[in-house]
Amino acid sequence: ESFEALKYKGIAKMFDKQYAAALADFEEYERKFESDGDIFYNKGQCQLRLGQLEGAVSSFKKVLNITPDDVEVIFLIAENNYSLGRAEEAIMMCDSVLNKRDCYVQAMNLKGVAQMDVGKAEEALSTFKSGISCSPYYPDFHLNKGIAYIKLGKNEEAIKQMDIALGMAPSSGLAYLIRAQAKHNLGDKSACKDLDKAISLGITVSEQQRGAICR
Repeated sequence: ESFEALKYKGIAKMFDKQYAAALADFEEYERKFESDGDIFYNKGQCQLRLGQLEGAVSSFKKVLNITPDDVEVIFLIAENNYSLGRAEEAIMMCDSVLNKRDCYVQAMNLKGVAQMDVGKAEEALSTFKSGISCSPYYPDFHLNKGIAYIKLGKNEEAIKQMDIALGMAPSSGLAYLIRAQAKHNLGDKSACKDLDKAISLGITVSEQQRGAICR
């Protein structure tokens, strides 16, 4: 079987969502022929969809050995590192993306979320503010900026951010949930109304969580 036939057979299986079979074809290609960036990338995408995150990271890193400035692939590595619980590595990879493309909004958002995970809420807040300067209408920046404010004890600021987020996306259950938490922290009885609105919009909240806010 020629290298082109094997390569495109794998790609066809990917499009048909036969990821395990496609991965087997790409791995066979690797054994038989000199691999190129497309093979490593497609192999990584199959591994990602099969939940093989470590393998996906390894495959995407091989892409970077060929095309080191591919910001899309660098970001995929950042996302996978974050999913694997490696927040610090995710931050470093996001910085690598942002050094090459300073307003890559997904990388800015992931960096801020990862910074909050490692206890750097002030740095996360700065990241989200920079993100809003780049893309004022990206709702996740406002949502996560609100979470950062809550972590810093600035609940009034968190409520303002959720008001902005709801102005952009009135059906955001997460925005109502975050605003409910901020209001609850301030002793505002209307927190329960926001929480019930969040639940009505599909946010799952335990009875214990609801009881804590709607006492």
